[in-house]
Amino acid sequence: MNILCYDIEASNLSADFGIVLTFGSKTVESAEDVEVLNILDYRDSTGDLIRAEKRLLKDITARMLSADVWLGHYSTWYDLPFLNTRLLYHHLPVLPPNFAQLDTWKIARNRLKLR
Repeated sequence: MNILCYDIEASNLSADFGIVLTFGSKTVESAEDVEVLNILDYRDSTGDLIRAEKRLLKDITARMLSADVWLGHYSTWYDLPFLNTRLLYHHLPVLPPNFAQLDTWKIARNRLKLR
């Protein structure tokens, strides 16, 4: 089973104002496949970050869909909604809503007694 651990960094907490800046990921099976996709690597000669984000999102989607399970922290409340909002902004298909995923924040919240 291919479990993809991932996290995004964005320029704002709200996806209608912010953009995706980076996407970090690795699979559980391998310690050597760490990958960080950075929006700066997707700029063209114009330097337009919105167009760069669209290209970045296409690669993020491909990476995520190549996995069997997604693993993130607070990902069902932040990362996935942010990514889907930005995908919609760029008129790209959103990520599947019923994809197998594990959210470590949810696990901790349900199994530990913390404030």
